Amino acid sequence: MRGVLIVGALMLVGIVPASAATLDVCPSGCSYASITDASAAALSGDQIDVSAGTYAECFLALPTGVGLSGAGRTETVIDTQACAASASLQVGAGLVSDLTVLPHATSGTGLLFETSGSATRVDVRGGLTGVTSAGGPIDDVALVNVLVAGSSTTGAGIEAGDAAWTVERSTFVQVGAPAGIGIEAGSAANVSISESLVVGWGYGVFADGSPCSLSRTFFWDIDSSGANWDTCVEAVGLPNHTDLDPLFVDGTDHITGDFHLQSTAGEWDG
Repeated sequence: MRGVLIVGALMLVGIVPASAATLDVCPSGCSYASITDASAAALSGDQIDVSAGTYAECFLALPTGVGLSGAGRTETVIDTQACAASASLQVGAGLVSDLTVLPHATSGTGLLFETSGSATRVDVRGGLTGVTSAGGPIDDVALVNVLVAGSSTTGAGIEAGDAAWTVERSTFVQVGAPAGIGIEAGSAANVSISESLVVGWGYGVFADGSPCSLSRTFFWDIDSSGANWDTCVEAVGLPNHTDLDPLFVDGTDHITGDFHLQSTAGEWDG
């Protein structure tokens, strides 16, 4: 009741609470020509919509509660390959969707979650780390239909830290000789992985004794000196698989490859 009275009083004196805004970004003809400028103007609850194009920018930090969406994975590309030792995109309590991120090849991170947040239909191609979280415990980081495609210089697909992660229908692939860790969790993390692919790593999922659950996840070409998963618990009746080649359409290059499954292997949209 008190909140209603306050809003009513503000309206009487001509002050109306601001509503969420949509900030449009495109190479020309939009309110903003760069994601950096749109992020600087955005407030919590706002949405940044990025049109098709390649945006060469460095360390994009979204304000807390701001979402970012592109025109599609192959249409909207955030290229930070020239930006050493930085995260391509920092997220805080927002949703990132429908775009591709290209981090610095040997020292970059694709997505950095400062607080809870989510990503869907996002590709991260290259970099030292695909997706990670800030140092302390974080609740509710969710990845759905995310691709992390690494090279021989990629240390981890996900570096989970001490956050709580839900990973669904996603693909983590290292192209080249098996190396790095597909998903690495800190000792205080809590990770749930389902219907995903972990391919070509030196170690599949390293949970370090933290709570970890797996269901209907495929592991392939994990180095023989590593392990598919360590202390993760398999869901009853929802087995994982270690003997099925994913048959990627084109898994030869982490930047340009097509990591959908061929039709002979069944349907997939990871």
